[in-house]
Amino acid sequence: MLRALAKTPEGKASFPEYQRVLTSASAIIVPGLVLAEVDYFLKDDRKVMRKLIAEIFDPATRYEYALPLPLDLTRALELDARFRNSVLDSLTEQ
Repeated sequence: MLRALAKTPEGKASFPEYQRVLTSASAIIVPGLVLAEVDYFLKDDRKVMRKLIAEIFDPATRYEYALPLPLDLTRALELDARFRNSVLDSLTEQ
């Protein structure tokens, strides 16, 4: 999703093939946990995040928000435990 939304400084699609898939889909399901990740990556560009949220919850768009299910949260905890000593953890602690 992030690649589909990414733009170059000139405003062109950074990953045109991802953008094509996103814009041609009949429905775009956005899981709540994915939205949290997108929010993290857009932490320095709140205007873009607000626009995305507005689009996701606009009934006229093809976005469909999917709440996380208990199974999703269980899987997230499993992944967290599995990768607790990953390189990303050491980068965020600096």
